[in-house]
Amino acid sequence: SFPTRRSSDLASFSSRGTLVDGRLKPDITSVGVGVFSTIENNSYIIMQGTSMAAPGVTGTVALLYERFMQLNNALKPDASLIKGIVCNTADDLGNIGPDYIYGYGKINGLRAVRVIEQGNYYSNSISQSGVQTQNITIPAGTGQLKVTLCWTDREAIANANPAIVNNLDLSV
Repeated sequence: SFPTRRSSDLASFSSRGTLVDGRLKPDITSVGVGVFSTIENNSYIIMQGTSMAAPGVTGTVALLYERFMQLNNALKPDASLIKGIVCNTADDLGNIGPDYIYGYGKINGLRAVRVIEQGNYYSNSISQSGVQTQNITIPAGTGQLKVTLCWTDREAIANANPAIVNNLDLSV
């Protein structure tokens, strides 16, 4: 099973944020310790590390891209849209909300694909000093609303001030 809300459950060799320019890392986590994996000669072994976690995240994201394209006439989604959906639907771990240990939490492919299938996302662009309003209909009985703003931003130069090239604000 995957760690619960105790930061001590994270593998001692796992990276932790922040980046030099202040951005949150990691973005997302996955199972990387005690993974039953194949090795040469048709054998199996229990392994650990990013070599175990990365394929699970990569495969999940590839399936999300595929499903988005199936539902949108082969249109490829922006990377920031898929990243936003993955971060928004992750199983929160560690501190409540994003943190520098677990990022947004453990990837949850089922929850992410449901967001895509139900069309519960919004994608657009905005110009300098622009303002956009998006109305969100919340069904009766909804217990929680999670809204994530995600965009593709070029990295800042080390020790830049400000560190964020594009600064977008979200009000709900």
